[in-house]
Amino acid sequence: MPVLLLVSALSFLDGWTTPSRNSLVPRLVGSDSGLMKANGMLSVSDQIVQFAGWGLSGVVVVLIGTSNTMLAAAAIYGLAASLTLRIHETAVESNGGEKSPARSNRNILIEGWQLIWRVPRLRILTFMDVSDMIANSVWAGAFLLVYVQQVLERGDEWWGFINAAYFSGTLLGGIIVVSLVEKLSCRIYSYMLVGMIGYSLFIYLFAFNQSPWLALLFVVLCGPFAELAMVSHKTLLQRSLDKARLPQLFSAQNVLLNLFFCLSLLGMAWIAETFGIVPLFVFAACLTSLTVVIGLLSYKVFHRAEETGQESASTL
Repeated sequence: MPVLLLVSALSFLDGWTTPSRNSLVPRLVGSDSGLMKANGMLSVSDQIVQFAGWGLSGVVVVLIGTSNTMLAAAAIYGLAASLTLRIHETAVESNGGEKSPARSNRNILIEGWQLIWRVPRLRILTFMDVSDMIANSVWAGAFLLVYVQQVLERGDEWWGFINAAYFSGTLLGGIIVVSLVEKLSCRIYSYMLVGMIGYSLFIYLFAFNQSPWLALLFVVLCGPFAELAMVSHKTLLQRSLDKARLPQLFSAQNVLLNLFFCLSLLGMAWIAETFGIVPLFVFAACLTSLTVVIGLLSYKVFHRAEETGQESASTL
């Protein structure tokens, strides 16, 4: 029980991290192209850590033991916290520089949900994010392991190979996004759709493939498209609202995404058990394709928003 309580406390505190970071980045970066570049660089650093973690964590546990590994992780968290304290953000005012009126805690709590519901482009991006989150749950370790055993007919080590291939692909994608940021930031919504189309295509190919080496290739090629879609999507959200209201937006969205991720794992498990692992990956690709269709149908909303600025979000 103490271990479960500690894990719950860690998850609770970890739930503060993503909304805070996504809200902080626009306050520290000036231009729109700089914002997309910052998101890309952060994504690259995340993928490097995850890629290295998959390969080194087992070695570290073997060398120094589980207890010492946990202590080392705690020390790294402490170092991260000390570095975070060195960040100094400037005060942000909403509504075009006017000071926001005093708001009750209740209004602050529900404001993020109101923004998602009332602002068309936020509602569309959040719906796309939820659909993408459900589709991405197919990459959970248990599903991928079943795919390796039943479809590829290989040993458990190929599960690790595929995970490493995916992270290397996303790392490559992050580097590409950062290097082409000036071009991508001009038509960010269109490139987001391109990323989602490419991502869904390679999931289709991955689902129907039975060659282990082609599986690795398809997973690597998934990475750049997934990274292009993710960085573009995050940048669009950050540009869709004034900076003072971003914490409420990302907090509400984080709750929504985590809720649907938990439910999607149950749903995906039922699909895999009932229909098989290949239909599961086909279903994930169909969900991503549906998200692309919604994005294409909503193109005019984002085109108008780019012409009118943030008026729809600022007048709430």
